[in-house]
Amino acid sequence: MRGDVDAARRAVRALVSRDPTRLDPALLSAAGALGVELVKGGHFRLGDPRRPLGPPVVDDAVALSERAMALPVLLAVATPTLLAAAERLAQAARQAPLSARSSQARTRP
Repeated sequence: MRGDVDAARRAVRALVSRDPTRLDPALLSAAGALGVELVKGGHFRLGDPRRPLGPPVVDDAVALSERAMALPVLLAVATPTLLAAAERLAQAARQAPLSARSSQARTRP
């Protein structure tokens, strides 16, 4: 699996370096990662046709999209949770008496 990821990264880099301003970077990256050629008649042709289009490529494209969509969802869920935890820690630190904080500091190894 790791070899597939490295090969996809190399393919994406090769496509982007070949013509970095041609199209949307996400579309270019998807073509490289999936190893397909994307064509819109009369407009563009990008990617290297290393794999024929078919059900396995569609499954891989769906998996790639799901992974790409998971990151913003994860950040949207995790950010408020982490901010709330940081606020609770700051509030606990403000409420602890100064003498308790200084004695804790001295007893730590």
